[in-house]
Amino acid sequence: MKLFNLIIRLTCILFTLSLFTACSDDDEAAPKINTQGLVKIKEGYALGAATKVEIYTQESPFVGFNKFFIALFDSASENVSQEAEIELMPMMQMSQMSHSAPFVNPVFHQETHLYAGAVVFIMPSGEMGKWTLGLKVKNKGKTGMTSFHMEVEEPETERVYSFMNGEEKIFVSLVSPDAPETGVNDFAVAIHKRVGMMDFPAVTDYQVKITPEMPTMGHGSPNNVHPVHMENGIYQGKVNFTMTGLWRIHITLEKGEEVINDEKYFDIEF
Repeated sequence: MKLFNLIIRLTCILFTLSLFTACSDDDEAAPKINTQGLVKIKEGYALGAATKVEIYTQESPFVGFNKFFIALFDSASENVSQEAEIELMPMMQMSQMSHSAPFVNPVFHQETHLYAGAVVFIMPSGEMGKWTLGLKVKNKGKTGMTSFHMEVEEPETERVYSFMNGEEKIFVSLVSPDAPETGVNDFAVAIHKRVGMMDFPAVTDYQVKITPEMPTMGHGSPNNVHPVHMENGIYQGKVNFTMTGLWRIHITLEKGEEVINDEKYFDIEF
């Protein structure tokens, strides 16, 4: 009898351990997305790719450089899809014409299990036209499409500006800082050009210089680092805010010895 009871106990222990191991394996096999600090604004399905799509942002879409964080899930298993490809297709439909906008196709980030990309909306939604954001998803050998309406608002302060450089229209958008604070902050801008209504390639061969100014106080700041091109038309540097308030970041764009534009700036207040 004692031997029988011992066998029963050992069987129960092994069964419990097998359940625990199975649960652990399931947890490892089914990673979760991390959306802390983000808000889900859209969801739907990429028909043909058997993939559910969720779109997250840090704030409502606006005229400027919008960071999009996209979660993909297998429609059958509901597991996170980690090896897909996403192509963004922003489109403004106007009464007499349509046009696209600059964008950065999403790349998967292992830390969050989200695909991070961006779109530079160059005008607001309204009477002039309506924005949609199309996604072409390639997942496990299947390709599907989906599209979402985007209500794009004009921000209180300018976050993208444009100018003509010869026959090319250049767009410069503020990328960071997202949450400015006193001290040295990451500072980045994205530069694109329009070569057609559907083609807005990155500009990668400019030199960017920044001059921070506090217009209400009449001073600038030391220890700034001019942005340099990293990838996808994004130029990364550093800006030093020595105190809170309104800061004006003057932008000078050069190509070789030629000054392309030095008349624009971004206002940042915190």
